[in-house]
Amino acid sequence: MNGTHDNGTYWCSAGTSLTLRPERFCNFCRELTTFRLFYRTDVLQGTTQAAFDSWKNMYRQPFFARFGFAVPNPVPQTVKCGNDAAQPVYEACVP
Repeated sequence: MNGTHDNGTYWCSAGTSLTLRPERFCNFCRELTTFRLFYRTDVLQGTTQAAFDSWKNMYRQPFFARFGFAVPNPVPQTVKCGNDAAQPVYEACVP
C-alpha cells in the first residue's frame, strides 16, 4: 500500500525502479484495511470468503456512507520512476 513496488514496468519502463509514496490510503486500501480489522477482531466470522460476503452485504455501504468515496484533488498518490520527479497517479477502483 505504500513503499517500493515491483510493478515498475507497468508505470514506468522495463527495468526501472518504482517508488510509491501516497500521503494516504486509496479507497481500495481503506476498504481492505477496515475489512481485515473487522475480520481479525471477529466482528466478521467464518471463512475469508464468507466474512467478505458479510462485509459486502452488511458493512460496505454504511462504511462508505460514513467515510465517503472520493477522488481527491489534487491526487496525493504519486509515482516516482527512477530519478524522475514524482508524478500524480490515479486509477479508478473497479468492481
